[in-house]
Amino acid sequence: MNEVVLNQVLASFGDDTRTDQVVTAVQADGTCWAGTTWRGRRLMRISASNDYTAETDVDQSIAAIIPGHRDSTPSPCRHHLTEEGRKGHGPG
Repeated sequence: MNEVVLNQVLASFGDDTRTDQVVTAVQADGTCWAGTTWRGRRLMRISASNDYTAETDVDQSIAAIIPGHRDSTPSPCRHHLTEEGRKGHGPG
C-alpha cells in the first residue's frame, strides 16, 4: 500500500474501456463524479474534497462504484464474484 500524501486516488478497472464504463455508471447514478485522464490512461479519480467529507459519503460512493464494476466485468469473471464462484479459487 502506498503512503497517502494527497486527498486523491486513481483507480483503473483493467483497461480504458472498462474504466470508462464504471465511471459512466457512477456518474449516471449521480452519487459522485470520478472520471479523469492521466498520462494517456482513462482512470477513476477519487477525492476527499475537504473535512466535510464524512464516512457516510465514502460509503455511498463505494456503494455506487460496486454495481458499475460488476456490470462492466466480463461474464467468466462475474462467476468469481459470487460465493459459488469463489469456492476452491483461493482466499476470499
